[in-house]
Order: sequence, then structure tokens, then C-alpha cells
Amino acid sequence: MLTVDVPALAATRTVLTLHNLAHQGVFPKEMLPQLGLDWDAFGIHGIEFYGALNVLKHGILTADAVTTVSDTYARDIQTEAHGHRLDGVLRARGAALVGILNGVDYGVWNPATDAALPTRYDAHDLGGKARCRGALQRELGLPHDPDAPLVGFVGRLVEQKGVDALVPAIHKLLRSTEAQFVVAGDGEPALIASLEDEASKSHGRMVFVKAATEVQVHRIFGGSDVVVVPSRYEPCGLVQMYAQRYGAVPVANATGGLIDTIVDCDGKLETGTGFLFAGVTTAHIVAAVERAIAARGQHAGGAWPALVRRIMRLDRGWERPARRYEQVYRSLAQ
Repeated sequence: MLTVDVPALAATRTVLTLHNLAHQGVFPKEMLPQLGLDWDAFGIHGIEFYGALNVLKHGILTADAVTTVSDTYARDIQTEAHGHRLDGVLRARGAALVGILNGVDYGVWNPATDAALPTRYDAHDLGGKARCRGALQRELGLPHDPDAPLVGFVGRLVEQKGVDALVPAIHKLLRSTEAQFVVAGDGEPALIASLEDEASKSHGRMVFVKAATEVQVHRIFGGSDVVVVPSRYEPCGLVQMYAQRYGAVPVANATGGLIDTIVDCDGKLETGTGFLFAGVTTAHIVAAVERAIAARGQHAGGAWPALVRRIMRLDRGWERPARRYEQVYRSLAQ
């Protein structure tokens, strides 16, 4: 290894943090010398990966500790379904693999101080959220209807994020509910085209914002009643945590970090921090969004505002994750 060539680094301990295991760094084996490794490293217990090189695999095997961005994702990636052919390598690391949930920078994502919002608000006074909602409707050309639920989506327009199932779900929800929809993101041309087509047929009740600015994204969270997160897999996810801080109730697939940050609401909204569904299909998205919309309508006078306040008060900041990272680093320094 490279540390052999640099004696001062021989005792250095390393921590590898994984985000999305799908991105691995696979290259032709002929590139091995360019990595500073000799051919002894090219084997099933080394950097070799189906006859090629896998840089991430080598990092997982050689790191003293491996962290990833949520407890559930740490378990998911040890399964064949979500391990991207590295599940066996990760299982072999045992207790060296640790999940630590990502955090939110509340210096940036905080409706009480957010300069991007037309009106600021917090969990004690939700009046500003209603004004943010009206301002978003005017800005995007949606009907100014205080009673119509406003459902948002913010994210990359790719299959992983479930957008291919979301588009037909929106089509059905436009017929079955009075909801308005805002979709913001960029990505695959076919998905962009389908969203533009759906918006054009929505009679003004759906807006697609391609390549939204950060200011627009903040305003979408501020103005939305519900934010849908239909990811097929999600290492951690920040969208649902931003949504919670801004009082937009998340509706999400039960996977990865979404499970770790959302507790499914009961029928009376006495418990829970969002709405979960199991498996990304159009039918599941429709049913979950309809459940959220129905809950909003049935409990508008009490339990829904209480739910909004509850999710806004959640502590998703970096203090606790930072302490867990510190524990990992300190354990290796002993």
C-alpha cells in the first residue's frame, strides 16, 4: 500500500464515509500501477472486482472504520438488494461499519431566519407559513386558493428518486383531489418532458420548475403543505428533513434514512412525523398523498397544525451526528 512507501503514514488510521454506494469508481485493471499499488493488491480480497478495479471496494477493505449516512442504510447495503455487489464485502467488516445520520445546517435551513422567504415564521407562530404559501402561489402562477393542499417535490429527476412513478401519480391526484403541485429539479430529459407535458395539461394546478434556484427551493419548502419523497433507495435524504423544519409534512417511501427520520402518523395524528408507504409504485404514492391530504382536511382545526409544530421542533442538526463521528475517530486513536 501507499503507506509502505511513506513510513510516516504507516501508523495512520483511516475512516471511510460512504454516501451513495452506487458510485464506486470501477476502472480497467491496467490502471492499477497509476494508483501506486502493486499487483499483489489485485485479488478477490483486494481491489479486484469482476476482472476490473474497484477503488471503493479497496477503500472499504483497508479502512479502519467505515461510516455511512444513516443506520438503516448501513443495514440496507449489506443486502443483495441494495449492496450493489459489495454487500458481502460490507458484511465482512462487521462492527467496523457504522451508520451516522446526516444533519441539517440550521444556519441556512431555518424559516425563522430565512431571508429567502417573503415572511418568516416558527413553530410558535405558523401565520407566516400561510403567507409564504400564498406568495408561492402568486410567484408560480398557481390559483390563489388557501384551502387547496399544496404538494411539493424537490430533487434530481432520476429513477432512483422515483420520479417515473411520481409523474403518473400526480396525474391521478389532480383528478382525485383539489391539490396543487410544484415539482422542482433537473435530470433525465425523458422525465423533464413528461413533467412539462403533465404541467401543460393540469389547468394551472401543477408547475414544473426546471433547475430551480436555491431561493426558489427555500420558498417551495416554505409554501408547501406536503413534500413527497418517493426515492427507491435513499442513503439519508435531506429533503425530508428540510421539509420538516419548514412545516411541510413529508410523504416518503420507507427506505434508508427516510425510515430513520420519519415516523408514520397514526389516524388521529397524535403520533408520527410524516407519512410512509412501502415500495415505489404509482398506486402507493397516490394512496399515501391522499392519506396526507385527507388528514389535513379532517384535522385542519387542531391535529394538523399540531403535527406541523411537532415536525418543526425536531432536532435534525449536526450536534449529535458530530458527537458520533468524534466517537468513531477517538476510538481509532486509542
